[in-house]
Amino acid sequence: MRSLRVAAPDSDGVEVADLNVAVIALGPFLAPYFWREVGGVIGFDFIQRFVDEIDYDHRTLTLHDPGSFRYAGKGTAIPMTLAGATPVVAMKLDRSLDGLYRVDVGSSATVDLHTPYVKQHHLDQGGGARVEMTGGGFGGTFHTTARRMKRLDIGPYGWDRPIVALSQATEGAFTSEDYAGNIGNQILERFRCTFDYERRVVYLEPGARYAEPDAFPRSGVQLARYGDRVVALAVLKDSPAARAGMLEDDQLITIDGRPLEEWTPDAVAETLDRGKPGSTHTVEVARGARRLRLELKLRDLL
Repeated sequence: MRSLRVAAPDSDGVEVADLNVAVIALGPFLAPYFWREVGGVIGFDFIQRFVDEIDYDHRTLTLHDPGSFRYAGKGTAIPMTLAGATPVVAMKLDRSLDGLYRVDVGSSATVDLHTPYVKQHHLDQGGGARVEMTGGGFGGTFHTTARRMKRLDIGPYGWDRPIVALSQATEGAFTSEDYAGNIGNQILERFRCTFDYERRVVYLEPGARYAEPDAFPRSGVQLARYGDRVVALAVLKDSPAARAGMLEDDQLITIDGRPLEEWTPDAVAETLDRGKPGSTHTVEVARGARRLRLELKLRDLL
């Protein structure tokens, strides 16, 4: 590609010439989860040319010139290496389980532990609440088990009772023995993250959500948008959505009396996934020619 320009609201942004571009039909795969059309994914050949500062609190990405960049924030420098084009950092679970983790800014998870690491440390055994679910990525879908650990630490930062996903994948990236797992946005959004690829360091500065406890979606339903239809893509067994009678492929018409076209994905998540335990929400669904009103009483599944 001759050039790629990333615009900014207050300037012309940045433009990079002579990029490597892959032509892949990502829209049909990504659009249902984002509830809007997706033109593509900006990858390593672009982002490695900058120091990339992701401010989750203010929803901004700042691209710095690596030649003149000097970190002036209040965060801590965490050493990183690269697994091909993916940042890798060290992290510790339960104060004793060390591991190297690939940093996946495209993941909505906290931690996805690779199958070999799960088996090595017998993390699929023992008591405690667990939720069986289906995970997915560009490589396809796989079964995974969500559970809580006692503690997670990365550099000088840490918090109790993190949620991790125990992969049961038998092929693909999650069967790698080189890394303990992947970390996603449920960790990263606690910080302002600044990735300096040239100096191999990521700066983590605690943000507004740093101290929030990990919360598993309290409704137990994953929604996807296809055109003007929002449907239940997956309904977890014995979840509030399942107990209310919701089925996969049900089309949502209203939530608490408001039409779905008035809702954003963030607003739905704030209401149904992060809503107060014990709160009740009315969801109207279409199932074939029928219209049903379902009452979801939110609760903690983990």
